[in-house]
Amino acid sequence: MIAGLALYLVLVGPPMAAWLERTMVGHMLLQIPLLALAGGLVARGIFGRHGAGLAGFNAAGISGLLVAVFVAAVWMLPRTLDAALRVISHAAVLGWLYRAAPDRLCARYLFDQQATVGAALLIIAIALLLALALYAIAGSPWQGADGWRSADRARTPASRV
Repeated sequence: MIAGLALYLVLVGPPMAAWLERTMVGHMLLQIPLLALAGGLVARGIFGRHGAGLAGFNAAGISGLLVAVFVAAVWMLPRTLDAALRVISHAAVLGWLYRAAPDRLCARYLFDQQATVGAALLIIAIALLLALALYAIAGSPWQGADGWRSADRARTPASRV
């Protein structure tokens, strides 16, 4: 939690915020993902420490079931499902748009910064696509040839391996 708060304070502090927001690449591809990481670290710190206090919240299972039903209902919406499935294509299309647009799409940043972000988004989309293809072909990089992760293999009795 402390690391997340420290990262947040560094990112929104005047010198760092001004430096990151000076370019479109720094703002879109560094500051925003790092702010999301800071929020995740803070949430992990809060719920990690207070997890025992929240354990009674789902003692009978009804609240967990309600959360699961509402999450499933949200994911049944075509718009949500479509948005989740098109992350790679969205990055590629947005990258192409930033590269090919004859005018600035963002009034705050210059045209050359827009083109740089477009190239970076195209590279990110290609890297994500290659990583997904590699995962589909070769499987998880943390999984051994026998299909077990090394942590699972250490806990498995020798008779099952």
